[in-house]
Amino acid sequence: DDECSRGSSICPINSLCRNTPGSYVCDCISGYKMITE
Repeated sequence: DDECSRGSSICPINSLCRNTPGSYVCDCISGYKMITE
């Protein structure tokens, strides 16, 4: 299943969705870092 095709809203702004087997991950675009609070 293509999780990323469901819409860009599943990943934060300035990140790219990447499909993984059975799930997905959000990769930051160049120049950005993921902030976890």
